[in-house]
Amino acid sequence: MNTSGQALYSPFRSAMLNLRSLPLRLITVARQTLDGQLITIPMKLITDEFAFALDSDGWNYYGALLADYGKNPNIPLEATTFFRFFQHACINSIRYLEDVLFFHEPQGRMDEKRFRFYLGTYPWGGLTETASLVGGTPFGWYYDRVEERSTRDLWGYGKTLWYQPNDRHTIECEWDLTTKQFCCLQHGYHPWLHLSVPAVTMLIRHDGDRRAIIVDGHHRLSILSYLGYDQVRVEVMQQVEEAEVDQWYYVKRGDCSRQQALEIFNAFFRLNGRERLAYLNLDELHNHV
Repeated sequence: MNTSGQALYSPFRSAMLNLRSLPLRLITVARQTLDGQLITIPMKLITDEFAFALDSDGWNYYGALLADYGKNPNIPLEATTFFRFFQHACINSIRYLEDVLFFHEPQGRMDEKRFRFYLGTYPWGGLTETASLVGGTPFGWYYDRVEERSTRDLWGYGKTLWYQPNDRHTIECEWDLTTKQFCCLQHGYHPWLHLSVPAVTMLIRHDGDRRAIIVDGHHRLSILSYLGYDQVRVEVMQQVEEAEVDQWYYVKRGDCSRQQALEIFNAFFRLNGRERLAYLNLDELHNHV
């Protein structure tokens, strides 16, 4: 989507600008469809990389942003649930994936002696097949401190929301980007004009139950959920099957046990965000549907 900040968004102008690459991109989309990479799934299956679900039963910080903006476009940033969530001390103490997933269950925190997953890493590796081959894409302030890396601008300045959650510049950038995309998408969603659809990693249980973790398109999917879309077309970047747990990257290497790996895997089916919102005692005033 075009999020350059123009007051008037023209999908037709954007499509014309992409005309030269149209034939190749059409071939790519056709191949993805034939290969089963492009599928339509219910919105209720979609969650983000930290198990904050998009459906009406769940809670997601982008959904909370849209609910506040929808009621009052001029609301002060400090008054929003989105801002208060990312300013909370608990959120800013997060070091590892398990900290995000299970901070509402302090009695169940992982033993410090067990393997810990940096943000951007999972028992199976990462959120794409390529990332999973190398153990994911680790990032975060704590990762940088321990490993002497620099991942603050991994996806661009002001675009790594979970790196240091209380960073005001990043929060403001996310607010602006989300509201601008909302103003575009509320007039209609036309992904085929740009030949671009959101991307997900599909988790599949033994019993066939599925969850789709967002890889790309967080803003679009959150907005579509807020607008009432009950299904959406997505590209499946990889499939992670419970039956193949022994072959997952960190299990196969011996870094973590099957039990630990499946605890994290199953968290994406068990959690939806509301349990953590309640733990933080944030007085959410709106649902995001």
